[in-house]
Amino acid sequence: MAGKKNTFERLALKERIEMTKKARDVKLLHEELKHTELMKQQIDDALAQTPKNTAATTGNELKSGNWFVEKILEQRTTVQNKCDFLQNEVTAAREKLSAARRRHTKASDKASERQKEIMLEKENKREADLPKRNIIRNA
Repeated sequence: MAGKKNTFERLALKERIEMTKKARDVKLLHEELKHTELMKQQIDDALAQTPKNTAATTGNELKSGNWFVEKILEQRTTVQNKCDFLQNEVTAAREKLSAARRRHTKASDKASERQKEIMLEKENKREADLPKRNIIRNA
């Protein structure tokens, strides 16, 4: 019977597992966000390095230059949208992690309270089972 866990202890263990999963999700999302922000910075650098040709150019050169800049801007927009999405996901995942931590703390507290109650009941039962001692006083 000593190895038997009460309901709150089991709930605390379940919440600890859930908390670990949520922490892993937050870490993964955060790493992906950092990677995406780095990609965005690289695209911004590439966009800044595109040559601004003020000399006379042919129509084909203008068209190809505009096409290249347009493709870079499309990629930047896509990466920016991904960054925004990942930031929202990181925020939501952190909220879920904090909720899981609160539930774990609450379940752990309840488990320890229940354990104390059980120990107190056992102690009271042992005291009740002991025979009363008669105290002899020397007068």
